This record gives sequence, C-alpha cells and structure tokens, in this order.
Amino acid sequence: MSKMKKLLLILTCLFLSFEVESESNNLDDEDLYVIIVELEHNNKIRFLSGTQLADVAEVRAFAATLTRATPRVIVAMGAAGSVMASADGSAWHAAGADVPVVSKVGAGDSFVGGFALALARGAPPEQALQSGMAAASAAVMTAGTELCRLEDYDRVLPDCTLTRL
Repeated sequence: MSKMKKLLLILTCLFLSFEVESESNNLDDEDLYVIIVELEHNNKIRFLSGTQLADVAEVRAFAATLTRATPRVIVAMGAAGSVMASADGSAWHAAGADVPVVSKVGAGDSFVGGFALALARGAPPEQALQSGMAAASAAVMTAGTELCRLEDYDRVLPDCTLTRL
C-alpha cells in the first residue's frame, strides 16, 4: 500500500505544495514538511536571520530555528551545497559537486525533483538531500532550461558528499 506524503516547499519565497507517493515506510508517519530557501538569490533571508549566513555552521543554526515551525528545513546555498535541519536536532550537509557551470537556470527545480524522487523511491531524507544536490550540480552543467541529465547526475552523485553536522 502506498503512502502519500505532503511536501511544503518555499523556493525564494514562492510557495509550492505537492504530494509524493511512496511504496516505502522510510518517511515519518506524519506529513513531511520541508522549507527550501535559496540564499544565493534572497538577501531578505539573510536580513531576517540577523547574520550573513556565510558558512555551514551559520546556515545550520538558522535552519534549526525554523524547525520550531516545521519538522525539516533545507537551506540551499548554491555551489556550497545544502543544509537540512530536523526538529529532532539532527542536521546534514550535502556538498555541491565541483563542475563547470554553463547555466544556473533550473538548478533549484532539479534539486526539488531529485529530492522528491529519492523520497518517493524510499530513500531516507538525508540521502534525498544528497540526491537533490547531485541533480542541481548536474543541472548547472547544461545550457538554459535543459535541466539535468541522468549520466551527469550519476557521475556527480559521489562528489556530493553527505556530512552529519
């Protein structure tokens, strides 16, 4: 029997909501809510946080404050990777792969797609974070709105190292 999980995504202050169908029980029994904030394009978030969010530690602290409102928060930091904080106090960082950048168009969309697909396939949230980062890294290697290619994703996935914070 499949489970439906609702994701709430905030991408540069644009609200999106969709459901992920999963055959796995790896997701929490409650709905999973995720906020994604792209720091690279949103100086308002830096203003609201009260800091420049210049490194992973500052981003983790900021994300942790947001977990008072939602069980999981992801803060995207562009080429520096993404940080995911959970209400249980755990936090992870997925590094961006060092790749040639052709276009940043579609990197955020590819991140969301890679993250949601990994969850739907039963991956734990931290592994989904790594998958999202690999999809975003692969996307910047393509021109315009081409998004990511599977062969690029497969190649860069090991370079998107996952670290428990």
